[in-house]
Amino acid sequence: PPHALPALLQILHAGKPSLKMAVVHALGESSTGETAEMLQWLAASENDEAVVAAAADELALMSTPESIGALVNLSADPTRRDKVVSALSGLPERDVPLLGAHLSHPQWQVKCSVIEALTRIKRPSASHFIMEALADKDRKVRLAAVRALGKLGNRQARDAIIRMARNDPDLVVQREAKKTLENL
Repeated sequence: PPHALPALLQILHAGKPSLKMAVVHALGESSTGETAEMLQWLAASENDEAVVAAAADELALMSTPESIGALVNLSADPTRRDKVVSALSGLPERDVPLLGAHLSHPQWQVKCSVIEALTRIKRPSASHFIMEALADKDRKVRLAAVRALGKLGNRQARDAIIRMARNDPDLVVQREAKKTLENL
């Protein structure tokens, strides 16, 4: 209940890892925008790796636009990226559009994290969003998308990858597209 949040916050600020884990699971049961913010703050500020992973997992289990957004924002931190991508890759297929929408994020690192999570989901709807990333203005994002589609063996992307192999303004992306075509 909302009146319990201040007490839970106190535990998070001063509690032992075992108590923090209990709070993380309790917050995950709430699934509100406020609890998503609290879990994001905890995952961003906590030193205990198990607590960070639990907070990321709870955000993914909440499966709300706010919790998915919180995870996507956490992926900007390279020290949190692996745990966040792992949590995002466990999202149900119905949430793929919510995740894919974050390919419009301003940071290329975050877009690449979203691509990695979509790749791990291994669903046609996820591949669709990765294919859209082939048109991103940032070469690093296009490169990540080409690699992801090659890893997935997505033959539907073949025409787009052929165009990239011939016309992408970045030579590294062109080379990767050619290499990907050899494996499709």
